[in-house]
Amino acid sequence: MATVTLHTPQGVCTLYSQAGETLHQVMTRAGVYHHAPCGGNGVCKNCLVRVCGEWVPPTKKEAEFLTDQQLLDGFRYCCMAVPAGDCTVYLTDTADRCHEPTECFPTADVSRGHGYCVGIDIGTTTLAVYLYTPEGTCGAVRSCHNQQAVFGDDVISRIHAAQSPKALHQMQTVVTGQLTELIESVCRTAHIAPADITHGAIAANTTMLHLLTGLDPASIGQAPFTPLSLFGTMYRGEQLGLPLVCDVYLLPCISAYVGGDVTAGMVLCDMDVTHRTRLLIDVGTNGEMALCHEGQIYCLATAAGPAFEGAHISCGVGGVPGAICQMDEKGYQTIDGAPPVGICGSGLLDAVKFLLSKEIIDETGYMEEAFCLVPDTSLAITPKDIREIQLAKSAVCSGVLRLCELAHIEPSQIDKVYFAGGFGSHIDPKSAAAVGLIPTELADKCCVAGNTAGLGAVQTALSDRFLNRVENLPQRVTYFELSGDPRFNQLFMENMLFEG
Repeated sequence: MATVTLHTPQGVCTLYSQAGETLHQVMTRAGVYHHAPCGGNGVCKNCLVRVCGEWVPPTKKEAEFLTDQQLLDGFRYCCMAVPAGDCTVYLTDTADRCHEPTECFPTADVSRGHGYCVGIDIGTTTLAVYLYTPEGTCGAVRSCHNQQAVFGDDVISRIHAAQSPKALHQMQTVVTGQLTELIESVCRTAHIAPADITHGAIAANTTMLHLLTGLDPASIGQAPFTPLSLFGTMYRGEQLGLPLVCDVYLLPCISAYVGGDVTAGMVLCDMDVTHRTRLLIDVGTNGEMALCHEGQIYCLATAAGPAFEGAHISCGVGGVPGAICQMDEKGYQTIDGAPPVGICGSGLLDAVKFLLSKEIIDETGYMEEAFCLVPDTSLAITPKDIREIQLAKSAVCSGVLRLCELAHIEPSQIDKVYFAGGFGSHIDPKSAAAVGLIPTELADKCCVAGNTAGLGAVQTALSDRFLNRVENLPQRVTYFELSGDPRFNQLFMENMLFEG
């Protein structure tokens, strides 16, 4: 057994490695978070650390990923580096602590009388907790990166990891521990105790709710994709491992891949009460979308992949400070105006639109060489990145077109398009249409819905009327499963081209 001394901005800790374990395995076993979008499978190249001491020499694969200078400077990848004896590790990418997100919702509908309420959004990438006063105003907000990402950036990776009961328990305790920290933080800001909170609600996708409650998500990842629960249930806070003594409602899911977060979005967009034709798109690892037309609601989920969340993109990052979020011929803008650290989903769309306009990319997606985004840096878009974007944008656009076919309408008949989630908050609809993420007829009908999962959780906690609408929504929705659908496969192939 070797000693691994780990240096992070939060301090120094000591881990112990067993023979043959990679650094990723050592840290995961010890419950230490580090960025590993691919779940430690050696494909994303995002878990770079600096090391010294005794290490097994790099494998041929790891050596190919590293430059000669990086090897000389002591850089290795967590998922491939194996301690050979006592050693030291310096993390170059560490867990973020609680921080204030940019979004605080306006005064919410209140019908539950007195008491503080908490709305919780458990995203695959980000956790957020919103504390609201008895008057329906925002008292405090905190968010942080979901540290379950050590098991992979997407739900499929986490479902696979959860085949191990130990890993399933780890993922449950990780998220409840982080939520506890966030809840206690918002309470300190508002000068109250967690016991003062009288109502709570949680919006999340189906897999995240399984992991929160300790349910095995294996059936979500294999046909016929039947979850153990679709939730829509009330728990006591302590049952969930949270520092709450009140009831906490878990918003109902529609299917294995359309979760309570999308249920929240559908109700917020009034899809359950309007007779207008509206489309909701929440682009994450799964392109979840819903269409209401003449009182009917249709929904589906496409395997869009994590490209628009920054994963599998050579310099891709999430919506973090310094992420390039807008780009045109005049230059680029970053989130919070911080120095550029990578490019997020909305910036990717702008960049591809720009490269198409300059004929650096042709309609087939062909690109001769990488394009540097920021002079004198390694931030660049590669031909492989373009292929990832093609797959993602075709999946989303094909899903929209398939929904229209199910409702027997043309895209032009849609009155309004809502983009939900962090990606949708920065998106330029014209860029989305130019690259083929959405049909061109919808470019002038788009609006930003923001974090509908978070706001939906808040409204559910505050309002009996909203809770009733949420509870009644699933029976109003027709879910369509795309796996094995030949028409979707045909649309997917047709929409691979860049034809704006």
